[in-house]
Amino acid sequence: MLLPEDRAQDPVLSPRALKRTVVLIVTFSLLLVALAWTVVIEQARFEQQEVIAAAIRQNKNRAIAFEQYVTRTLEAANVATLHLSDKHASIGGTAASPRWIDDPVVNNDLFDVVSIANEQGDIVATTWKPPPVNMNSADRIGFYVHKSHDSGRLFIGEPKKVLTVGGKVLMTLSRRINGPDGSFGGVVGIQMDPDKFTDFYNDAAVRPTDVISVIGLDGITRARRTGMNASSGEDLRGLPVMKFQAQYPNGSYLGPSSLDGVVRYFSHRRLANYPLFVTIGVERDAVLAPLNARRNAYFLAAGLLTLGTAIFAWLLISGLYRRQKAGQEIAAANERLSEAQRVAQIGDWEYDLVNGGIRWSPELCMMFERDPEAGPPSRAEVYAYFDNQSQATLDQVLDQAVRTGDTQEYELRAILPSGRVSYRKVVAVPTRDADGRVVQIHGTDQDLTQAKLLEMLQAEVAHLSRIDAMNTMASTLAHELNQPLTAATNYLVGSRRLIDEIEVEEAEVVSAAMQGAERQILLAANIIRRIREMVADQGCAYEETSLSEIVNDALSLIAVANEYPNLALVQEIGPAADLVIGDKVQIQQVLINLVRNACDAAAEVENPRVVISSERAGTGQVRVCVSDNGPGISESLDDLFSPFTTSKKSGLGLGLSLSRTIVESHGGRIWVERNSGMGTMMCFTLPMAAAPAMAVG
Repeated sequence: MLLPEDRAQDPVLSPRALKRTVVLIVTFSLLLVALAWTVVIEQARFEQQEVIAAAIRQNKNRAIAFEQYVTRTLEAANVATLHLSDKHASIGGTAASPRWIDDPVVNNDLFDVVSIANEQGDIVATTWKPPPVNMNSADRIGFYVHKSHDSGRLFIGEPKKVLTVGGKVLMTLSRRINGPDGSFGGVVGIQMDPDKFTDFYNDAAVRPTDVISVIGLDGITRARRTGMNASSGEDLRGLPVMKFQAQYPNGSYLGPSSLDGVVRYFSHRRLANYPLFVTIGVERDAVLAPLNARRNAYFLAAGLLTLGTAIFAWLLISGLYRRQKAGQEIAAANERLSEAQRVAQIGDWEYDLVNGGIRWSPELCMMFERDPEAGPPSRAEVYAYFDNQSQATLDQVLDQAVRTGDTQEYELRAILPSGRVSYRKVVAVPTRDADGRVVQIHGTDQDLTQAKLLEMLQAEVAHLSRIDAMNTMASTLAHELNQPLTAATNYLVGSRRLIDEIEVEEAEVVSAAMQGAERQILLAANIIRRIREMVADQGCAYEETSLSEIVNDALSLIAVANEYPNLALVQEIGPAADLVIGDKVQIQQVLINLVRNACDAAAEVENPRVVISSERAGTGQVRVCVSDNGPGISESLDDLFSPFTTSKKSGLGLGLSLSRTIVESHGGRIWVERNSGMGTMMCFTLPMAAAPAMAVG
């Protein structure tokens, strides 16, 4: 910041003089730059017009020369056909014994094959050695186009691949032969390579993108060459080149090529006596390339002049506007800072330790619901926003900032005039004087209320999630422990009855019942351990186990409960589908769930029957099915394997959901099918014991 004496020593122009000087500098600079660019642009435009005009003139001259070359080539063919049509009778020949034509008029390097066909289309004379026997051309357009009428002109056909000459692409030129009475007497035909038309380019200096073409008025290209690449037969009907030719037979234009899309300057020339036109095209970019190099040099010079002028003007004006620009930048920075504080809910403040003055930014005033026009708050007014604990924190932090001179960060809890609680994060930065004493503290104050509320909400959601997990685990334990504990209870009740009437021969029965109860209690312990492992996301120990043993244990549990006295339980465990890889306790849980569901369904019908079967299913898989002859699945059940879905009046609806989890953890799948007669079949797959053990969990 300049001191008053500095400003007095620095002469400053008045606003009007400053503005006038700046206008003069800018006007002179703009006039100089405008003059330079006008000269450059006009020169470049003039040179471009000259280059384009010269290219079009050259293109027209080349098109005229190309037209004359093609015309001479066609005239040679025309003369040859007229000559042979006059003397064909003297040449003679038949289809079985065609004559070889030895005539200097037709022995031309332009022609590949010259032939004479009689009125039936049989080749009776040809320049082909040896002459082909019994060759007929009646089905070729070069023959039958003359049969119905005499046009008196040379017919120019499309380029076609001719198999009789090794698949070479040739173009047919033919003329009608009239008999003495004017009737159709045959055809003279010439076959020639389309490239002979574009040999015009062989001795010329051409660019790779230059193109010449001979095109029929029917839209079919007779010959085309781009650079040194020749082609023929392209179909241009309906494309711009044909539309332009129809309007301007001998004109020039700029446009994209109908075949490769390259923008070129084209010149057309229509042949006077033939249904053809020739065109020559030169690429626009190639024509303008030399000009572009010069134009770039002009633009570079003008750019350097513009840059030099701009630098000169900047050096003159920058000194004049330095103070004004600095003031504008400061004002803009303050405005941006104010907007940033509003968006981020941050205010800034200052506290003068010498005179006790406090300054709050307008944003901070609004956050504390204070009118900025009311002026800065006093220390007492500031403290009135906070409770006793926050006031003590504020005193402690300010004291520490003064003692240490270090930046302090702390959080306060404010109560606004509206009664709303606001959580604040404050940063305090001490400022020292020349003697190193802290004389001022300034910093920022940020509103953290929304973040605090979100943090508390997240903690509450996490608490509810833990409660939900505990409820789910408790429901699962209650459902799964009910089966083994019920079975153990049945064993103990039966044992107690037997003890009352025990005899020596019944000791073994009592012992077996007690052992069954012990197994079921151990099964319950294993279920608890397995569920804890599944909840903890730990892997289970999978080993080779027998399905028949698992089924026997499951059926023993169901038989002890004696809930289905009239129900027939049938095992159909195939010997080749007995050993599987899995956890015996978990597989038994699945089977008990499915068998009990099947028994409950079949109990409603006469002669209830449940079948447990197994068979091999594909490579390394065993399919286990539990089928019943009950009434079948209710249509109201959308997803049998979803938790808490059940058709029973009692039960938690977790059995099938847990069964699916167990089966999928074994690498299998579980599904439901309808029996062909009545009832339901629940199936699941397990890995065979012969298959390599898989890592599960």
